[in-house]
Amino acid sequence: MPSHYKPFKTFFPLHSRFIVCLYGHGVITLLISTDKRSPQPLLPVPDETVTCLVSEECHLPCMFTPAPNQSVRWFRRDVVMFSFGETHGESQALAGRATMFPPMIAGGNATLVLREVGLKDRGMYRCHVRTSEGEHSAKVVLKVEGTFHVSFSRSKRHRLNSIVFTF
Repeated sequence: MPSHYKPFKTFFPLHSRFIVCLYGHGVITLLISTDKRSPQPLLPVPDETVTCLVSEECHLPCMFTPAPNQSVRWFRRDVVMFSFGETHGESQALAGRATMFPPMIAGGNATLVLREVGLKDRGMYRCHVRTSEGEHSAKVVLKVEGTFHVSFSRSKRHRLNSIVFTF
């Protein structure tokens, strides 16, 4: 890796044997301990962008290295939106539209499934996993798209040149 590249993100899992530095589109992993008795590191996942359609089901991914005593929390704007493990619940904003699957969580997959996604669901989400081996966080940006149909009736008084929808 050329010396002029600067890391923009470094990840230090609890009880880590690795330091992971992200350089642009690449990942550099440096071994900092060869002690085989130390716990396995949690695997960092780069920030992701997920695009979903209005009124459809949407999957916000969060993968981690499985370990005992798992608890998962999904945040949006630093507010817990959904939790599983030590406590279980969801915010009123999701109101029965969110779910996770315990067998998948046990295998290291804390993907949050949102049903009937709307424009109000757009934004940055953060998955935070705590296990007996350490902690892991991943960010997911949710973009929501939709198709709009517009119809007009003709009028002698008005002339329409263009319409622009922005959201």
